[in-house]
Amino acid sequence: KQWYQRRVRVKWRKSFQVNDISKDSFSAEILTDPYLYFKGYGKNGEPLLICDVWRHNKANTALCAGMKKFSAYVIDHREGAADYQKVVMLFNMSGCGLSNIDYDFIKYLISLLTEYYPDILDNLLVFEMPRLLSAAWTIIKNMLDEDSRDAIKFVNKTDVLEFVDKEQLPVSLGGKNEAA
Repeated sequence: KQWYQRRVRVKWRKSFQVNDISKDSFSAEILTDPYLYFKGYGKNGEPLLICDVWRHNKANTALCAGMKKFSAYVIDHREGAADYQKVVMLFNMSGCGLSNIDYDFIKYLISLLTEYYPDILDNLLVFEMPRLLSAAWTIIKNMLDEDSRDAIKFVNKTDVLEFVDKEQLPVSLGGKNEAA
């Protein structure tokens, strides 16, 4: 199975041209106001990777294509870093609506994290998911295997502190981390 996974990953990296992606590959819109960024650390010192889902607009197809490439770039550079360690990924769902939910993009992120970078996640936190989107979760969880479903934790401003100290959590998420 591991041999097959490596082969799939190598084939994907080549077809997606991961090794050729650089900061120059992205629009100013993605670079100046990224939806995916590292800020702070988890309780065990893992880098905190935040995805501001509310910034995603599925109607902007050109931007969505760039965001897929940007996701691969951010995760690939983290995995290749000299100080590599697993990450805590936090999907910031506060303020989200149906216009922010893009099943194709979600399927892409799931495959990115489970097939192409399966060892990068320590925890995946879904932060402040609006009740309106619980039907979307029902669809999304059917895309996941059982282990992946079990790894996802739904958290609010109180629960998230089990995984991230308040000093490391960005102010925008109820923490005290004001660093840029």
